Parts: sequence; C-alpha cells; structure tokens
Amino acid sequence: MNAKRLQLLRRASPLVLSLVLAAALLVVVRSALAVPRVYSLARVTSASESNRNSYDPSLSRDGTVVAFQSDSDLMNEGIADGQSEIWLYDTGTLAFTRVTSASHTERDSQQPSLSEDGTVVAFQSDSDFLNEGRLGGRGEVWLYDTATLTFTRVTTASALYRDSGRPSLNEDGTVVAFQSDSDLMNEGIANGQSEIW
Repeated sequence: MNAKRLQLLRRASPLVLSLVLAAALLVVVRSALAVPRVYSLARVTSASESNRNSYDPSLSRDGTVVAFQSDSDLMNEGIADGQSEIWLYDTGTLAFTRVTSASHTERDSQQPSLSEDGTVVAFQSDSDFLNEGRLGGRGEVWLYDTATLTFTRVTTASALYRDSGRPSLNEDGTVVAFQSDSDLMNEGIANGQSEIW
C-alpha cells in the first residue's frame, strides 16, 4: 500500500468512528425522547363474594376474547363456592360465556389455553362432560370448540390421580401440547413422572 493511501485511511478512521458514535448517540437520544405508550386498563371480572377468585387468563391474538378460570358466580347461576369453571369474555360485547358446567360440585375445570384465533379452548378438568360415568380425581385435557359448542376429551388417565394438564394450543387450535403423569401409551411411565405430550 502506498503512503498516500495509508495516510487517507488514518485520517478516515477517526472520521468513521466519529460518525458511528454520532449515529449511536442519535439512537439513544431518540429512545429517551420517545413518547411512552398509553395502555387501557379494565377489570373483566368482579367476584360475587370476596373469597372467590379468577385465574389464568388466555387472550386471543386480536384481543377480543379472554378465556379464564373462575369460581365466581359471574352470571348468578348458583355456582358453588370453590367450584372452578372455564369462562370466555368478549371484550367487544362485554359478555360472559360459561364454557363448563361441573358434573359435580367437587369437580373443577382450570388452566385454560385459548387458540390465537379464539375458536378453541383447551383446559384441564376432572368433570364428566360427555356423561361417560368418569370418576373424579383424574384431571384430563379437554378441548371446547366455540363454533360447534362441543367438548372433546384429549386424554384418558391410566389410573386414579394420574393427571394431564397445562395445555397449550397452536394458532388455530389444531395442535395441543400438555403435561401428564398418566401412562397414556402404556409404556410403563411411573406415577408422578410428568412428561410433555
């Protein structure tokens, strides 16, 4: 490299460095001056009694539907204290839809997961929604289709107190992942050994 080119590079290096630092400073200043986002806050549920609670919200992608679990009697239907049900809330109409109705007061539905398009709710329950004579104490993963208003049991517990739960749905509700300590494929999985399915 000749001496003139080397001299130009030495002069250009501080100039390039100065330009890079100025650009970085501009980004920092713009970030500091950015207008903060304003968020709207609204309470969806109002407990029917002080000892009743709502949990585990799951929101559709566009924010128009919220799925959640609650033991509150949100529509004055006589839901027993401590009986958790799955609910949907429409943020446009401000209307509640009760998805589940426990087959017995000691059976609960919980851990809802709403598909991104808001058409399918996955959840855990030991209720007998299909009237099959299922015993309590076996948490199963269920799907609820909001268009057809139908339930589908995804899992069948291999024994009493072997549960499946914590479902997670894909965008359109056609694939569900969940955890289970049930021996769903008769592979000899030990009681209490939770696996992902």
